[in-house]
Amino acid sequence: MEYNKNKEKYNFGFVHMKKLIYFILITFVLLFAFHRVYYYEQIEDLNSKLYETKSNELIKLFEHEVEKKFGKTFALTYLLSKDEKLTKALLKNDNKLLDYKETIEDIQNYGEYKNLWIQIIDKDGYSFYRSWTNKVGDHAASARLDIVDMMKNPRPMRGISTGRFDMTFKTMIPLFYEDKFIGIVEIISKFNSIAKVLERNEVKPLIVLREEYTDRFIKAFTGLFIGRNYVANLNASKDIMKKAEVFGLEKLMYLEKPLLIEDHLVFTTQIKDIHGGEMGFVIFFYDEKKLDKSIVYNFKTTYLVKVIIFLIIFILLILYLFYRNYAKQLNKEVELKTSKIRKQQKKLSELFKTYDDSVIFSKSDLKGNITYVSKAFCDISGYTKEELIGKPHNIIRHKDTQSSVFKEMWEIIQSGKTWKGEIKNLKKDGSYYWVDAVIDPIFDEKKNIIGYISKRNDITSKKEFEEQQQRMLNQSKLAAMGEMIGNIAHQWKQPLSVITTISTSISLKQEMNILKESEIKESMEHITKSAHYLSNTIETFRNFLKDKKELKNVYFLECLNKVVSLISTTLYNNNIKLVNKIDDEKAFLYLVSGELEEVMINIINNSKDAFLENKIKDPIITVDLIKDEKFYIITLEDNAGGIPEEILPKIFDSYFTTKKDSEGTGLGLSMSYKIVTESLGGKFYAENTNHGAKFFIKLPFNS
Repeated sequence: MEYNKNKEKYNFGFVHMKKLIYFILITFVLLFAFHRVYYYEQIEDLNSKLYETKSNELIKLFEHEVEKKFGKTFALTYLLSKDEKLTKALLKNDNKLLDYKETIEDIQNYGEYKNLWIQIIDKDGYSFYRSWTNKVGDHAASARLDIVDMMKNPRPMRGISTGRFDMTFKTMIPLFYEDKFIGIVEIISKFNSIAKVLERNEVKPLIVLREEYTDRFIKAFTGLFIGRNYVANLNASKDIMKKAEVFGLEKLMYLEKPLLIEDHLVFTTQIKDIHGGEMGFVIFFYDEKKLDKSIVYNFKTTYLVKVIIFLIIFILLILYLFYRNYAKQLNKEVELKTSKIRKQQKKLSELFKTYDDSVIFSKSDLKGNITYVSKAFCDISGYTKEELIGKPHNIIRHKDTQSSVFKEMWEIIQSGKTWKGEIKNLKKDGSYYWVDAVIDPIFDEKKNIIGYISKRNDITSKKEFEEQQQRMLNQSKLAAMGEMIGNIAHQWKQPLSVITTISTSISLKQEMNILKESEIKESMEHITKSAHYLSNTIETFRNFLKDKKELKNVYFLECLNKVVSLISTTLYNNNIKLVNKIDDEKAFLYLVSGELEEVMINIINNSKDAFLENKIKDPIITVDLIKDEKFYIITLEDNAGGIPEEILPKIFDSYFTTKKDSEGTGLGLSMSYKIVTESLGGKFYAENTNHGAKFFIKLPFNS
């Protein structure tokens, strides 16, 4: 009997020991798996922090050097702005009084910066003096918004930009005389000196420009390219350039975090232009062997000690837990589940905080009084939660938003539907912001509306961009109108001269008592004829510009004659011959008067610019009209040499221009394309011929 009891105890102990061994083995497997995940994850994390620290250190060094260079070039610009002969030259409008070539040579010989340029711009935005060329007088403000900003609000400005030769720093200071703005002084310096500082800190940099800027270059300063991307640092390592090309320059330019490529730590920072746009990148290559990895080695040593201590404690703990009762094991499971629930609650809390911080959200009662707002709502409006809760939503209503919008909104949401729309809101400080809003009703269990919720997206930048586009379009139209007025003024000179001469002659003869009645009649006929000519000219111009657009049947030859009348001065002054090859004199189109003329004038003006640029001796524009089964096809062909094939697909894009920065906005052909395709319901395209460019306006009979 005693034997059986001992046997049962032995079997009991064996079973539990077996369970303990299994438990230990399973635990060790789990610990090993944890070690594999945690240990290598920590090593990777430490390396990542090390890479991040080093990259931040070198990026800050780069930014510091940029700031230092800006500071020094600003000091040079400031000293130059105090030069009295500069003020004197601008006041006298005589740039011959200026010669800073020797000054620049002294700065470059005795200072650390090379390749400096000086530019003076007058108060109207025209280039007044350039140290590197005698070519001046172009309207620099037409191509540079920073100059326009300076003219509107004169203040010191600086930035990084690209020109015809290289990536450069620009520092601008306004010039005043007796508190009146008279011009701008600007110093331009090369970007290459920053690369030398990085090299002294054991970095092999690549300063790379976005490829769309390459087309602006006349002659690249460094002569270095990776594909079509210009490399701005003169002594860039050929080995590093090869690595960048093999890895993929596009991927390197947009690295989100430091990366090891072979034996180098690589990271990137952006270079912004004067207006904050993405212009280029600095790609840093740092030798991995030069990194201080003591933190990683210390972690490995500490980790090993901790693992040994942990294993000893763990084994002792297992032996101890073997003798614990089953209830405590249950308690432990309860604690684990409780911990899991708490983690889930914490995660939900973090998600809610993220939503509150990033989503412009609000709740209101049936009367529109605010009952809840998110932090993002407060941030964009400028109000605190205490200032908003309990107040009507009208507190952020902007006067520019029409009452009809809110009336429609209330009708929709009170009917239980969702309202969507764009609203201009008022900030606490009096400024405004635009949102794309979605407002939904809140229902109770009985489907009754008990309030409203609103989610919004900030679209202020989008609206401001649209407004800027409209302003540029209006400026282009005004410029076209100015050229028309100049043409009309030229046509008026002759008849006005005739009227003045006749009236003076009659007055003189009357004083001398030699005026004959036949002369009065003849003179009045001449005056009447000249007056009719003046009236017809201004009537043609008025029909071209009038806002009220009327559809009517128009003979095409009448349209062409109006165009010739409006731009005859341009044709005459530039010796341009307009050849009319139209056989069908009775061809007519149903369209808005003035619009087709505007398109043809834009095409002729582009041909004129091409004639001048290419120095064509005998410029000719040929106009023809072809009729097929459904369309009239109007063609205008010049002999200016054609449009480069690589830019031909882009000529109708908004703001695309092949002219110099100071000579065009690119809106002419874009506006013409919109008129033909949207207003006239036709097609507008171009192709190159043996002589030059040929534009096609394809209009349906019922357009």
